[in-house]
Amino acid sequence: MVNQAPGPAIPAMVAAPAATGRLDKYTTRWGADPLWMADAPQAAPTLDAFPRASVKETDLSVPGLPGAKVAVAGHQVHYDRDRQLWCCDIEMDPGTAYFPFVQLALARFQPNSLKTRDRDCKLSGVVLADFAQLLPDRTATAVFDQADKRKVTVSVAGAAYRGSKAGKRPPLVEVTVQSKRPGVEGELAWLPVKDATVELEHRWLSDANVLWTGTITLPQDRDAAEFRALIREYELYQSDRPSPTVTTAVIPQIDRRLVYADVLKL
Repeated sequence: MVNQAPGPAIPAMVAAPAATGRLDKYTTRWGADPLWMADAPQAAPTLDAFPRASVKETDLSVPGLPGAKVAVAGHQVHYDRDRQLWCCDIEMDPGTAYFPFVQLALARFQPNSLKTRDRDCKLSGVVLADFAQLLPDRTATAVFDQADKRKVTVSVAGAAYRGSKAGKRPPLVEVTVQSKRPGVEGELAWLPVKDATVELEHRWLSDANVLWTGTITLPQDRDAAEFRALIREYELYQSDRPSPTVTTAVIPQIDRRLVYADVLKL
């Protein structure tokens, strides 16, 4: 939360490397999603976890908590006139963690305030936000085969889980070739090409990072029509929804959830 006041306001992500006990309600926390076999973020976020902070400061006093010291990563805010709210974009780096939960500790930060040798008035009261999940970064590329321009190698890379109750494998990534209908604009112009969906093969680059790769084939040369590659990544998980063919028992099934989608114009 950010309080409205004259001039620019700066919210602070309150963090402490060893925040335990009485500081739990005053510091940003994160943790792994127990559903997946994946890397967990480090024990507590540090200032390095906020790469786009406009100001960073340590050893700040916490209102109502004598003797406690925290660090802050301040982010410049702007006023959204349509929503009538102060807001800002906060980027966090959880390393190789997959979909970690994060609970931000937010405060109003005033760098120009009174300060004594062991106490200051730079922070307002701290407010804890609701838990949210951070999406893992993805890098997608498309490379044309020099010998056959209709063939395109599509690759996707990023942190992933190693397994779940659905099996010991990372998420499933599919690529579908789409063609554009002449004279039609927008998303409705793109239609999937028949029999042109490929499941990418995966290869582990490290304990947490995966490279998915596969080759798609265009139905005709790019000069004859417009094409694009639709990339979709699915988490695979075990579900207990009723089977349409079994009425006497609940049979575990493997379902999937879309967690990443992108398009590459070809």
